[in-house]
Amino acid sequence: RMVTSSSAPTLGTLAANEGSGSGPDLPPDLLLRKLVTLLSDAKHPLRRHPDVFPMLSRFAAAIRTGAVLVVDNKVAAPGRLAEGLKTLMRHTSSTKRDIEMDPDTRMKLTSMRTEIMQLYDGPGGEVLAQQRQLTGFSAKELLDEMEASVSKPLDLQAALLMLVEHTENDVEWCLRLRSHKVVERVLALSRRFNSERGVVGKGVGIIANLTNNDPGCVDRLIEKNLAPDFIQTLDNFQYEKQIQLNGCQVLRRLYLRAREQASHGPRVVILGRNLSEVWTFKGLERILCDMRLFGDDATIQNECLTLLANLGELLYNNGMAGDVFSILEVVMRRHASRANILEKGVKIIARLGPSFLQHEHRGVYNIVQAMAKHRSNVELQRVGTRAIVALSKDE
Repeated sequence: RMVTSSSAPTLGTLAANEGSGSGPDLPPDLLLRKLVTLLSDAKHPLRRHPDVFPMLSRFAAAIRTGAVLVVDNKVAAPGRLAEGLKTLMRHTSSTKRDIEMDPDTRMKLTSMRTEIMQLYDGPGGEVLAQQRQLTGFSAKELLDEMEASVSKPLDLQAALLMLVEHTENDVEWCLRLRSHKVVERVLALSRRFNSERGVVGKGVGIIANLTNNDPGCVDRLIEKNLAPDFIQTLDNFQYEKQIQLNGCQVLRRLYLRAREQASHGPRVVILGRNLSEVWTFKGLERILCDMRLFGDDATIQNECLTLLANLGELLYNNGMAGDVFSILEVVMRRHASRANILEKGVKIIARLGPSFLQHEHRGVYNIVQAMAKHRSNVELQRVGTRAIVALSKDE
């Protein structure tokens, strides 16, 4: 005799969750077939969340689909089939087991089931459900799970999303992750999946969060000579705005830190201890390319100009001043209403030096135009005045 458990969902509930909503109950044979189908699907919520569906998980392993039915020879013996079936169907008394659970636990379990099924029904439900299973993982466990999921796209996406969330504002998590070589491991994963936009985008976003919250991660990029891999990763998706924005933020921090550590003065910036200076210019070419591609995006322009404003001497000495000024002139004209962008543009023109302005006379004109459009902006007026005085003095 079968006793219904209050902790297990009914077949009608499962069918309603799988179907299009409320409707007439299915016949018992179809419900049983539906149950067998669900339990044979390894990706179904019933199989992925055994803690939420304990009763179903208990007998899921005992179900065999497509197996041959074997019965006792006494039942299937010729001439005794009807008698054997009657014997099997005869009522037998069984001891009733106490499988009831307290109301609070039952209500909590029912709420969890409803939440899980709604989560799977929504967009990206499988990834979100997998993220929930990663809650409570330590920094090392999360990185190990990321590397172990390279053959499981959904699990990999979930692990990367958890890393993005942890590194966005949590400085302590960033410090812990750095001790487990997070920069090297995430960048290696991005290079391995260099054609997957989702993986590369999250990988670059994680590195951007790490370098923002932990300057030690910027030092790790320099010490381990990781700048080439990062620049090549950005080159694969040069038209993706968010990837390029995060990349510009990382490059800005990388160049400024390398300039601070430069042993031969600010005019020689090396992005790694054993790297060629070629990668310094490849990174600058990436920055200039982003300025051309995303000319209307003020955030990207501000990030790029902040970097270039600190590398004026390097640009002039290596023959990049002309390209920078042609791009800068367009940006200052396009974003004439933004004082912060004009301020950085004035700084760049001043740092290109009077030698450049001898051949390009529009530099002073752009400075004066910027000051005239923002007469009430104290910082812009101060920067512009200093730039004009410095250029005039050198002349």
